[in-house]
Amino acid sequence: MPIDLSPITRFVEGEMTDEVTIARGSANDVFDPHTGKYIPKPDVQLYQGKALVLAINAYPNETPEGGGTASYVRYTLYAPLTCPPLAVNDYVILETCMRDPQINGTIFTIESVDRSSMQAVRQCQMTQRDFAGQITL
Repeated sequence: MPIDLSPITRFVEGEMTDEVTIARGSANDVFDPHTGKYIPKPDVQLYQGKALVLAINAYPNETPEGGGTASYVRYTLYAPLTCPPLAVNDYVILETCMRDPQINGTIFTIESVDRSSMQAVRQCQMTQRDFAGQITL
C-alpha cells in the first residue's frame, strides 16, 4: 500500500513564500538597463511561481589569491511537484523573497538534484552566481 505524502506536500507548499523563475539554457548574461544588473538570458523557462529558498550552511573556503578565507554558502530550493524535473546547471532567479527582500533578484545555479522514490516536493542544492555568471565565494 503506497504511503500518502499529500499532507507533507501541502505543509511544505504552504511554506513556499518566495517567487522564483527557473530556466535551462546557455545562461549567457545580458545587461538589464532597468535594474543595472547582468541577468541570464534563458533559453527555456521551466517554471515560474512559488518556491522556498533557504541558506543551508556556510563553510570556509581558502582563496587561491590573497591568502584569505571566504565563506561558501549553499542554498536549498524546495519547489512544488508541478515544477518540471530540474537538472544540474539549471538556474534559479529569486524574484521575490518575503523573509529577506535584500536578496531579491539573486541568481543561483543548481549544483545537485535530490532524488527520492517518495517525493513530496522537488529539492535541489544551489550556489549563488555573481554578475558575470561565476559562482560567488
